[in-house]
Amino acid sequence: AEAALDNAAAQVRPDPFAAGPCMVPVTGVSGTKKMEVYGDFGAGPKAPVIVFLHYYGDGGGGDNYTDWFGRLRAAGYRVLAPSFPGHGGTAGKVKAKPDPEVLGGVPAELLTQMLDHFGVKKCVMFGRDWGGGVAFEYAKRMPQRVRAVVGDSISFRGGAADLAPLQKRFANGKKKKLLLCWVDWPEVHPVKKGRALAKDCGVKLRECGGQGEVLRETLKFLAGL
Repeated sequence: AEAALDNAAAQVRPDPFAAGPCMVPVTGVSGTKKMEVYGDFGAGPKAPVIVFLHYYGDGGGGDNYTDWFGRLRAAGYRVLAPSFPGHGGTAGKVKAKPDPEVLGGVPAELLTQMLDHFGVKKCVMFGRDWGGGVAFEYAKRMPQRVRAVVGDSISFRGGAADLAPLQKRFANGKKKKLLLCWVDWPEVHPVKKGRALAKDCGVKLRECGGQGEVLRETLKFLAGL
């Protein structure tokens, strides 16, 4: 399997995003034949990869993170940011419920196909809101493909038992490979919810004043991996 991924990586241009987002062929998802993926491979073909996953709903898409690409490139990371079905330039539809079985279904399958397309064996997963739930569930189900995981004000309906495998794999010991940031939004993402999730994950919640602070915390976390 690793040899196949190496071959896939060799067939991808050093910067396949020079002309803008890619349309990656996908299979097994009704109504979706190609997935829009934004990215930046300017850090070089051997640089580690971070994947950014967007929130669900109007305005959500891979382009939500393009303003961050330069900072990640400077930090030595290649970047992938897909648009899930019904978002950005990706046709189709994906369920909105942030339940583990939903997050670990179609979204997880699409992520695996995307990583395989670009020949990425392992990555850091970052997700905001619904995308944060996808990132956490993917890391739980596919830990062999995830180097570390970052959540930003995530939506996740699983309980402590659902998060136990994630905590054991990524937050056990002194050097954590799990970061949970939170921007308080009382109507949708109250900070008390973030504190409860952080406790279940075995990490300290990073309370942030906005997305700029989330980016700074993420860069600091990446530097320590």
